[in-house]
Amino acid sequence: MECFCKIHMIILLLFTDFTVCSSKSLTEVTDTLFTGVEEGIIAAFGDFNVDKLTDIFVITNGGQQVDLLVAKKTENGYVKESKPLIPKKKGNIDSIITSVVPGDFDGDVQMDVLLTRKLTSSGTNSVQVEIYWGNTTVISVNPDPYIFSYTFQDEPTLLDWNADMLPDLLMETSPGNRSIWLARSDRTFQQIPFSQNGLSPPMTVPHSNAFVDLDGDSTADLLITSNDGLEVWLNSEGDFVHSRNISLPSGCARNNIGQITAVDIDQDTYLDLLLPVNCSGGEIYVYTHKHQQWQKMAKNFSHDGKLWEFARQTNLNVNLPVTLRVGDFDMDGYPDVLTVLQHTQSDGKTEYKAVLLLNMECDAEEKSCEKNDRKFVAQWKSGLDVDAQVAAAAFFDLYENGILDILLVTVSSSKPPVPSISAFRNDLSTDAYFVKVTIGSGRECPPDRKPYGVNQAGATIKYAATRTDRSTQESSATQLSQSAHFALQMPYTVFGLGQTPNFVDTLSVGIPTSSKTKRVKEWTQIIPNSQMMVVPYPYTDPSKWVLKLSLTPSHMVMVTAAVLVGTCGCVAIIVAVLQWREKVTETCFF
Repeated sequence: MECFCKIHMIILLLFTDFTVCSSKSLTEVTDTLFTGVEEGIIAAFGDFNVDKLTDIFVITNGGQQVDLLVAKKTENGYVKESKPLIPKKKGNIDSIITSVVPGDFDGDVQMDVLLTRKLTSSGTNSVQVEIYWGNTTVISVNPDPYIFSYTFQDEPTLLDWNADMLPDLLMETSPGNRSIWLARSDRTFQQIPFSQNGLSPPMTVPHSNAFVDLDGDSTADLLITSNDGLEVWLNSEGDFVHSRNISLPSGCARNNIGQITAVDIDQDTYLDLLLPVNCSGGEIYVYTHKHQQWQKMAKNFSHDGKLWEFARQTNLNVNLPVTLRVGDFDMDGYPDVLTVLQHTQSDGKTEYKAVLLLNMECDAEEKSCEKNDRKFVAQWKSGLDVDAQVAAAAFFDLYENGILDILLVTVSSSKPPVPSISAFRNDLSTDAYFVKVTIGSGRECPPDRKPYGVNQAGATIKYAATRTDRSTQESSATQLSQSAHFALQMPYTVFGLGQTPNFVDTLSVGIPTSSKTKRVKEWTQIIPNSQMMVVPYPYTDPSKWVLKLSLTPSHMVMVTAAVLVGTCGCVAIIVAVLQWREKVTETCFF
């Protein structure tokens, strides 16, 4: 057996590609994947036609309509539907579409579309909220939306307030006057007060509220960005209870502070808070569960003698606040950051650039890391180069193979400016392993429908695996924790496992609960390179939840299989030769 293992390892080492990430790790594939897509601002992602492929929602026609780019597996690309999903309104138009939020708001396991419009005639930032109900027979929505009777201070926050697997809404009708709108299966909403204590501190505009697990119990809590800082509301036995406030980093004006992002940056299974600021140049602060204080994780974005900072508002008619979008680009188990930076030239012109920042280990004596074990390092030559002004950047699995690629929204220099989409394929040569998890609907599914394509917000996913040195690798994430202001979060979670082809020891999924009992289920011995759909039905009984799994063979998996077959063949030949020699010896003896 020992000889067999040695032979297997020697052959495997001969075929293994140990090359690491080259300086250019991306290839533009816009012309291949987005043929015929002339314009659009990427607004959201979701499997609208329930074919297990993620489609792309785009705002077009100067902010007046929504188009759907349907993923086509056979055509290996994204095709724009011939008719707009939500067409331009007729008559006098005094509004601009500012966000698109897919979700199942009536529980029929069919994706609906929430849309917000900024009222241009009001002279304020107030928004109108509409919901277009999904059509179960064709790729379309009901043309007559549900329109909320109020106008609101800002875009809604999606959360599951009463833990019934329907997305509810947190909104303000006036500064500090918060309410929850509970979604009902009869396509209506019930307004209830957010708190019994009357007025609350006004939420920031734009807010970066998040429905996310903040205490590590696999149940989503609520983070609110308000004038008092960050409000932490923990889910305590089904009720949201105010736990504490977190002050923002001192010495930085509010208008220089970007959007909060929650992510496990250090593999301790607790979600940390990332905050981009433009105070003394571009900087990234992190508030970790371990240290409970703000520390710098990146600063001084300097390249080729130019000092860069986070890009501010572009000349588009929608608000694109400073946002860090996260995903494990290099599949090493640590989430990376994608953002847009800007540099003001001596002539006053502004240069924009999408930049990938890899999450890397700090050196023991590196003072710039402060108390952190990790740092973000800008990859200036990754291949994210375009001739137009970059307005937004997002991670996305273009090929549905578990590897995160990159999408850009760029803006032309014409008047008026025209937004368009650019796509870049991830070409990292490190053949790493992953698990990709999607949480489906926990509602009762009609016989003619599948529990996919509902964009379930607030589900918590955790995993644990064993590295080759026998140490434990583990992490966590919350699915679709944010949806406002072009959060552009993916409706699935991809965990990189590095180059260790071991089984994932445990995978657990938790959804919001309305009682003392947690709604969590754990599975064991998950095969790496698995794409999994978890169906949490019935949502009140985790013991009956179903895990559906499919495999994505990687280069290393194929090499391992080939080496295993070759090793078995070598062993079979050795055994045959030994048997032949034994027979020859016996013949000679007699």
